[in-house]
Amino acid sequence: MLMVLMKKLFPSPCLLLCLIFSVPSFGKPLKLVMGIDADPYYRTSPSYLQFLSFVKDALEPKHIAVEFIEMPSARITLSANAGTIDSDPLTSESEFGSLKNVVAVPFPYYKFRMVYFSRKSSPGMATPAMKGETICGPRWTQISLKKFYDEQQLRFFPLDEYQQCLKMVGNSRISFGAISTLVLEDLRSKSDPLLNDLVFSDHQIFSIDLYMIVNIKHKNLLPVLESALREHVKNKSRYPLIADRLAP
Repeated sequence: MLMVLMKKLFPSPCLLLCLIFSVPSFGKPLKLVMGIDADPYYRTSPSYLQFLSFVKDALEPKHIAVEFIEMPSARITLSANAGTIDSDPLTSESEFGSLKNVVAVPFPYYKFRMVYFSRKSSPGMATPAMKGETICGPRWTQISLKKFYDEQQLRFFPLDEYQQCLKMVGNSRISFGAISTLVLEDLRSKSDPLLNDLVFSDHQIFSIDLYMIVNIKHKNLLPVLESALREHVKNKSRYPLIADRLAP
């Protein structure tokens, strides 16, 4: 009787096999290893920790367990492409677009924004004053912000930690810096002394949609991951520190 029912539901053996291997098992959860930024700042950032909780919470109902591994930000997307990790949970199309061994979940679920800053004693924050100057910022934005840097004739000095950039601008070693609005809000909430001698632009210089990508060996998971993210952004009120950055 069971065999007759199975044949009616799945007339093609291929259909049954595809279903079995395209979604996580209902036994042991599937584990995805995701790379996250090794900048020490993020280990205590309430906003970033809330983002990591969002990712874990989104995938848990789909029977997917997440393991986060710290690494330099510039290596995360490349490591997903190499297969040494399973996923980069937050990356831009300009970073993964030319890579052959990763696929993106077709839902840009997060908006990344940046502003620039200088010393309070600098000539001014207007972009014309920046032309020809040096600006420091997160190493991974070197590709994403290339158009802006070229238009403003800026020399980019890549750094792995936000604190490094804040200190270099504060000590007048570099004229300008670029910082995530999320990081800036965190630092302001803590009244971080690194901000005391700095002034920040009142408008963003950069806003881009970010995606989750996985190594191509997990391409069959894309519908599951997309469904998980689309469903969970409906619960954004549970994540007040990042709610305005999550997709509507």
